[in-house]
Amino acid sequence: MGWRVNLGLRHLLEHARETLRDPRGQARWVMEHSISHANGWLALVALSVASAVLTVLLEMLRSGNAVFPLGLFAVTPYVGAIATASNWVITVFLVFWAGRAFGGKGGFGASIALMAWLLFLLCVVMVLQLPVALILLPLLPVTDIAAIVALIYVFCNLVAELHGFRSAVSVFFASLAIALGFLVVVSVLAGLLGAPGVSA
Repeated sequence: MGWRVNLGLRHLLEHARETLRDPRGQARWVMEHSISHANGWLALVALSVASAVLTVLLEMLRSGNAVFPLGLFAVTPYVGAIATASNWVITVFLVFWAGRAFGGKGGFGASIALMAWLLFLLCVVMVLQLPVALILLPLLPVTDIAAIVALIYVFCNLVAELHGFRSAVSVFFASLAIALGFLVVVSVLAGLLGAPGVSA
């Protein structure tokens, strides 16, 4: 049925703030609300678009260019939105399957809902960064670092609660290892696809 009607924006923002204080408790709150896979994916895609728009706005305030920063490259907002949505879809599958591989009990629907919630938190953080970028632009990198640390902390606790793991620290190191392994595989594939052909 999706999240209940009484979950207005103000109520969601209150839970977003509470997530920083008690991420595991808020993970249970998210999982307690019935949300279909379709609604979960819809929320994830919509929030991905919102995230991409906010990223472009912040980049415009940083550099004056209406581009989406993607690693070492700058791409168009459209490509950035696709990349953002793709990244979060991959994250949902990795959270579910990697957690199960380590003995976790979390469901796929709950994985979608929790990653959508994390993406909502990211959007809230970026909205809060907009006035910083307008008034005190030199402080924006500091807020970037604080946001990254906070979101990693929340992510690890959400995943730990999802799969019934006792330690969020173990989730952090497992996620780091998986991310590094994923980057190595992507780098190798990119190298193979980009390698020049060998003529006889």
